[in-house]
Amino acid sequence: MSGIGLGESFDISVGFTAVDMTTAANTGKRVNMTGVENCTIVLCKGVGTAAQDPALTVSQHTAASAGTTTVLAANLTYYTKTGAPLLLGSELWVAGNIPASANGLLTLTGNAVNEMIVAINVPGEALAAGNGWISLSIPDVGANSQVGCLLYLLRSDDRRAAPSMPAPLR
Repeated sequence: MSGIGLGESFDISVGFTAVDMTTAANTGKRVNMTGVENCTIVLCKGVGTAAQDPALTVSQHTAASAGTTTVLAANLTYYTKTGAPLLLGSELWVAGNIPASANGLLTLTGNAVNEMIVAINVPGEALAAGNGWISLSIPDVGANSQVGCLLYLLRSDDRRAAPSMPAPLR
């Protein structure tokens, strides 16, 4: 069996592991986009309390830590699978768009009470010059427990050559 596998065509990095998103702001770790064609940011969230909808903000950075941070004001495609209230595995993906005018903000309005998977696609060319890292953050969602986990799926821009992604598997 041949083919390109994990670490050759894509890599996975943790934004944050399963946390109760009500305890504080939830800031995903920064990932390096050097040599990356695109990154799919994946949030998997549990059931919460009505009106405590997560607000997701995609940011770009000039450094792995410190440096300058700005919101990623670009047109971004996202997809959601929503349970009612639980994900059963038979849900279909629903596509949406975060317009550049939204300044990287996606609010999951009306979905606090549902399990969800949210996948936001960030093309490497969406970053402004001088910004080589991205992250996703979610402010404290409210008073009642709502668990979430954040992953980054990074894909190389050239699958035929040796990967140049600065990822943990290299």
